[in-house]
Amino acid sequence: MASESNSLPPGFQFSEKLVAGRLDFDIVRLEDDERFHRGDRTDGIWKLTDEAREAIIAVIDEYYDRRPAIEESVSVGSESFAFRILPEDVEHISHHLAADLEIRFEIPDFSPSGLDEDPDPLPYSDLISDVATVREVSWSEIPETQSITSGLSESVCLGRVWKLPKQTAR
Repeated sequence: MASESNSLPPGFQFSEKLVAGRLDFDIVRLEDDERFHRGDRTDGIWKLTDEAREAIIAVIDEYYDRRPAIEESVSVGSESFAFRILPEDVEHISHHLAADLEIRFEIPDFSPSGLDEDPDPLPYSDLISDVATVREVSWSEIPETQSITSGLSESVCLGRVWKLPKQTAR
């Protein structure tokens, strides 16, 4: 079940799963939301900057260093990303990621004469400032490691953690 909680920054969505959920960000959700249009910028497309994508990867890597039991391979695209996360960490990590997001507005097949570089990126926090605020967060709010034991036992195979249901006595 996917939800866009009021505590999550715009564009973020959390889907609850059995052990760990999925947090995703999709720039199309922002493009489709009239609250975030600036002037005549509706004819182009929004993209995450390369710097923002690198920062997102760094945040997810740090998170998985603290939660190795749920680590998975993650791809961060120019418009979206999604990864496995524990429900209790969603709000904190979404704000941590939001602080690093920058969005560049691009008009396909258009190169203005006299411009040697792309337009300046817009910090995500500026884009959403009329509707929401990106909260400052610290890594100290998330413990270094945490085991996941709620009704599950762990079996380690080739460096990966496999989750198996606990056997009930007959």
